[in-house]
Amino acid sequence: MKREVKGVVIVCDCCGELYRDFDGLVCYIGDEDGSQIWNDADNHEWLEFGDRHYCPDCYSFDKNNENIVITKDGHKYDWETEEEIGPQEN
Repeated sequence: MKREVKGVVIVCDCCGELYRDFDGLVCYIGDEDGSQIWNDADNHEWLEFGDRHYCPDCYSFDKNNENIVITKDGHKYDWETEEEIGPQEN
């Protein structure tokens, strides 16, 4: 028998990478609100920033660890207000 079930996946908003847990699982079935998969992703250094999600390869913190730099566009965002504050400084 086949049955449709609902599941949750987390996709990096920068590169499109799917979060995979230690066992290689991509989808958490029955996790209606996404809390279980997000707890695991958070423990694997994924970042939830506003309504976006980033894998560990797609973000970093600036030299003061106060702001987030998104790899794709190189722009810097204030951690607390989520406002863009300009391009990354070299």
